[in-house]
Amino acid sequence: MNDFIKVLLTIITTGGLGMVNYTIAESLNAVDSTLRNTNREKSISAILTIIDLLIYLTIDIALRNCIHNTFAEIIAALLTVIISIILSIKFSKKINELFYKNINGERNKNDLISLDSGTPWQAVMLSENKFQQAYIYSLEHKPIGFGWVQYVSNDSDSNYSLSLVPFTDDAGSPQPEYDKITQKIQSKEYKDKHIVQQYIDLKEKFIIITSIEKD
Repeated sequence: MNDFIKVLLTIITTGGLGMVNYTIAESLNAVDSTLRNTNREKSISAILTIIDLLIYLTIDIALRNCIHNTFAEIIAALLTVIISIILSIKFSKKINELFYKNINGERNKNDLISLDSGTPWQAVMLSENKFQQAYIYSLEHKPIGFGWVQYVSNDSDSNYSLSLVPFTDDAGSPQPEYDKITQKIQSKEYKDKHIVQQYIDLKEKFIIITSIEKD
C-alpha cells in the first residue's frame, strides 16, 4: 500500500474520529453542548484526535510485525474506530467526573463555587431517568403547558423544546396558576415526597417547574 493511502487512512481514522468522540461525550453530558463552534470544542477535539492517532499507530506497528501485506493499515483503521468508540462510551463520563472532582477540590480551597459540565437545562431536564411532571409558564407567570415529560431536546439549537403527555388524573382541568403551584411545591409535606426544581430561561422567556417523586 503506497504512502498516499497510508496518509489518507490516518486522516480518516484520526481526524474525523476525534469529532465522533466529542459527539459521544456530548451525548453523555461529559462536555457542555453550548461549546459548539468554540475554541474549547476545537481544543477538546484536538486532544481526542491525538489519542486516536496514538491508538492507531500502536495498532499499526503491532500488526505490521504480524501481517506483512497491504491489509495491515486497513485492519488498524477499523480496530482504531471500534476501540475509540468503545472507550468514549465507557469512560468519557467517568473521566469528566474525575476531572471536575479535582478541579472543584482546588476551587473549594480558594472559596470558589463548584463547576460542572453541561447546562442548567441538562441538569434539570436530563439528569433523572424517572417520571417527571412539568409545569411551564411565561416570565409573567402565564400558563404555557403542563404534563408528564416524554421527550426533551438536548441543546439550544432546538430552543430547549420538550414534549409533554397530559395528566390522566386531572383530565379536563386547566393548568394551575403559577402562585398555586409554587405554594404547593414549597410545602414541607410535598418536598418530603418529591424532588422539585425550577428552570428559568431568560433568553426564551419561560419557567419550568419540575417534580419527581422520591424513591
